[in-house]
Amino acid sequence: MSEKSELLVNELVSACIAFGREREPEDVETRIEKAQRELREYIAELEAHIAALEEAYARKLKSGTTFPIFQNRRR
Repeated sequence: MSEKSELLVNELVSACIAFGREREPEDVETRIEKAQRELREYIAELEAHIAALEEAYARKLKSGTTFPIFQNRRR
């Protein structure tokens, strides 16, 4: 998991814990909503990036382009 993903998940969990402890409910609800929104936005960015990579890969395959073969460099 990337550092950004980890931070977003941690913030969401922390906000939920604070909500469960009934600390400043209005602020906690806003914090949870913000964390959820940011996490969803980040996931959407990642999914768009994955879709673009899949599309590019499919175009390469369709064009008959060969891919480099990487050899295992373990000794």
